[in-house]
Amino acid sequence: SRSTSSPRFSMSWTATTRSGAPHKLDGDVASFAALLGRLAARDGGLSDEEAAAAELFDWTAPLHVARSPGRLDVMGGIADYSGSRVLQMPIGEACLVAAQRQPASAGVRAASFGSAAGGRTSVVHVALSELAGPAGPVPLAELRARLTSDGRAAWAAYVIGCLGVLYHDGAVSPADGGLAILVASDVPEAAGVSSSAAVEVASMSALLAALGKPPLSPDEKLALLCQKVENEVVGAPCGIMDQLACALGREGRLLSLLCRPATVLGTVPIPPHLRVWGIDSAARRHPAGGAGGRLLSSLLSSRGASRARCATRSAAPTTAPSAPPPSWAAPCCRPPSARGGC
Repeated sequence: SRSTSSPRFSMSWTATTRSGAPHKLDGDVASFAALLGRLAARDGGLSDEEAAAAELFDWTAPLHVARSPGRLDVMGGIADYSGSRVLQMPIGEACLVAAQRQPASAGVRAASFGSAAGGRTSVVHVALSELAGPAGPVPLAELRARLTSDGRAAWAAYVIGCLGVLYHDGAVSPADGGLAILVASDVPEAAGVSSSAAVEVASMSALLAALGKPPLSPDEKLALLCQKVENEVVGAPCGIMDQLACALGREGRLLSLLCRPATVLGTVPIPPHLRVWGIDSAARRHPAGGAGGRLLSSLLSSRGASRARCATRSAAPTTAPSAPPPSWAAPCCRPPSARGGC
């Protein structure tokens, strides 16, 4: 527990890990808490973006903040699409999201620091009726169309999309009321270090806390729902690696993953005499399309073709039942009798 204060306002904070264990309020979390205290006090010198963020919250009610780091790919990379083992490391840069339940509100307001500098809308408002109706949650394809129709406000798909996916999962309900959300991230965008996954993981964690819900169980479920946000609301055909790494990464350790299915194999300690550095190539990545999407489509098409070929071969009569599988048959497409399913 720690207080941040100004001459006219004081805030008290309690920090815990995802598992609920006490944690020291330090680093970027302490800096973000101090920023929120300044917004609450409405100290002079606020920028236009900060002034707009200050209007989001009821500063006499609780706020919940969640943090998720970006990640550095140490081994495996894009091979996660085809089920390869990968090793991922959290980085120091992170996304922080503050969320507050506002029972009297009939909508969700989300603000993102840095949006104006990037030519984007700083504050996005979506009515709860646009997320769910009498028949239940709005289909995610419709939510995607609503949130991405204006490119300047499309960043909100990563944030408000988390609420839509939680509605579909049943973890939260529109009856829980409206929300105010503030996003601040220093994870480099479009640099291959999971800036979008960090936003999703921090946003979903903050939303659950603000609505009084426990963390999702098992831990992998948070990553899977965040992947659903990116696939079905944002429209980016990503694998699960980024979300797992941002949700479950540990400082000083490499997270060992098998990504098809989402299986955490454990962590590998980084020897204390080693340092890992990521160098920005300045080649921008665009996960919602482009080469990444074309590569994934090619991988899945090839996998489907291999399975179809496998089924054809395995259905054909053979005069040598004990013969080994043909040389082209990779482990993922051996006949069902050889591996319990194709």
